[in-house]
Amino acid sequence: MNDTDLNLKKEFFDSSVQHWLNCGKDPHRRKFIGEILRRWYEYPSGKILDIGCGTGIASSVLVENGFPQEKIFMVDISTNMLLEAKRILPHSNVVLAQGEKLPFRENSFERIILFDSLPHFEIDLLMSQAGKICSPRGEIIILHDNCHIGINRIHREIGEPVEDAFLPPIPVMVKLLRKQNFCVLKILEWEKKIYFIWAKKKPL
Repeated sequence: MNDTDLNLKKEFFDSSVQHWLNCGKDPHRRKFIGEILRRWYEYPSGKILDIGCGTGIASSVLVENGFPQEKIFMVDISTNMLLEAKRILPHSNVVLAQGEKLPFRENSFERIILFDSLPHFEIDLLMSQAGKICSPRGEIIILHDNCHIGINRIHREIGEPVEDAFLPPIPVMVKLLRKQNFCVLKILEWEKKIYFIWAKKKPL
C-alpha cells in the first residue's frame, strides 16, 4: 500500500468513529461476537492481539465477559479509533500501526482476532505477520457479521477508499493460513450472517 492510499484510508477511518461507536453498542452484534469468542474468555490465558480494532468492539466484548484488559493489545491505523478504544478500555494496550508491519516480536501472542477488518489489509502480508507473531498452539479468529459477497458489495457501494477492500472466499483464506503453519479448526459462512474462520498454529 503506497503512502497516498494509506493516508486516504486513515482519513476515512478517522472520520468513521461515530459509526463504529454506534455499531459497538448494538446488543445483537455484541451477542454475536460474544458467542464466537466464548472459549477465549472462559480460558483467559495469554495475550490477545486485536488487529484493525477500530473502536475496540471485539475487545470490549471480551472484557465484558471477564477477560483482563491488560492482556489485550489493539492495533489500528486510525488515531481517532484508538483514542476511543483506549477511552472504552483504559487499561488495555493500543498501538498505532499497520497490520502489514506489526511492531511485535515473534511468538508474542497466544490469540489474534480480526473482527470486520480483514479486507482492509494487504492480506498476504498480514497473514505473514500473523504467522510470525502467533505463538505455537496459538489461535486466530477471523470474523465478519456478513458473508464475503455481502461485505464486498457494501464496500463497492461505499466507494473510495474502500471500494477495492476485498474479502476473499473462505477457501482462499484457508490456503493462506495453512501456508503460515496454521491448522484450520472450524469454518462457517452463511449468506448475510457470518464469515468465520478459527485456526490454530501448529507446534514447532
